Amino acid sequence: MICYCECCQRATSAPFAAFIVCVSDQVKWEGPLTHFESSLSTQRGFCSACGARMCFVPKNGRMKSTFLQPL
Repeated sequence: MICYCECCQRATSAPFAAFIVCVSDQVKWEGPLTHFESSLSTQRGFCSACGARMCFVPKNGRMKSTFLQPL
C-alpha cells in the first residue's frame, strides 16, 4: 500500500510511504519496539536500538502496518 498523506510524508521525510498491511497476530518482533503517538488515531513504532521506522498501529488495535524499508 502507498500513502501520501501529510502525516506519512512527515514520518518518512519522503513524498509517500510504502508498507504492507498485516494482522497484528501475524507479526513477531525480534527486539524491543518503542511507540509514540503520531496523530489522534495512530501510533508509530521504531526500533529502540537503532531508530529504524518499523510500523504504525491504528489505535483500534486490529491491524498493524509494517513499513517496507528502502535498501
